[in-house]
Amino acid sequence: MSTKKKPVNAIDNLIDAVAGTILQGKNSDLFLREPENLRLLDFFIRHIADLQNFIGLFKTHYLPAANKSTVDARKQVASSKYKSFFDLTDEDLKENVYETVRLGYVGLYHKLEIFVEGVGNQRSVIKETYLEDDEEYKFENIFKFLHSEFGLLRTDLKKDINPKINRIRLICNKVKHDDGIISGADDKLVLSNPIFLLDKGRRLRLPAEVLFADANYIKDFMKDVFILINLVSVYYRFSKGSFAESKEGEEHLANLKTSIKNYVDLLRK
Repeated sequence: MSTKKKPVNAIDNLIDAVAGTILQGKNSDLFLREPENLRLLDFFIRHIADLQNFIGLFKTHYLPAANKSTVDARKQVASSKYKSFFDLTDEDLKENVYETVRLGYVGLYHKLEIFVEGVGNQRSVIKETYLEDDEEYKFENIFKFLHSEFGLLRTDLKKDINPKINRIRLICNKVKHDDGIISGADDKLVLSNPIFLLDKGRRLRLPAEVLFADANYIKDFMKDVFILINLVSVYYRFSKGSFAESKEGEEHLANLKTSIKNYVDLLRK
């Protein structure tokens, strides 16, 4: 007798994946029973779900519609009595697809900008979760610490922290301000990926798979940023009081600092 498979719940899968990654092997079920812990995850889950929904629309609606328009254009050109006047390649007829991908990059980078700006609004949740009633704590201490120890600014997270983020930013800006046309002045963009050599002097023509790969990268990037913030919050908590002065405390803080450095290095790759 066959058993019915339980329908996949996308929301449950997302929360399980996020909690499991952030907790790095700890019991996520126990963690999620605490309301303040769930509040801590809420910010990240909302942003990654928003990004997944955005890319999902491109996969299931926008790109299929653009591909259909390409098929229709081929038919119209083939049956046109003026087709001898046209000098259109198949790539030219796929312009609606490429335009959809270009617009996808504008939206993708915008999602990252909103996330990075939103990070600065998590003061109360992080304080309630990790720092209880520590009146001396200020959220800005997180990035003051990251800047003084590792030279990392919050604004770096949406700009040039690594070549991938910078490339996504540059693509977005080319689409917004230059109609997606790659000029000889765009050496940074061209150097970031050889694929852009093919687009010099014309509008970017990127396959949808590149957009989807970059969207997956941004999801992982958001996850790592959030873990980093939480690690610094824990470090701050344990650095206060007599525990930090004990041998055990010193070892714990040293291990935490190593973990923080590892995540900073990971974000910079």
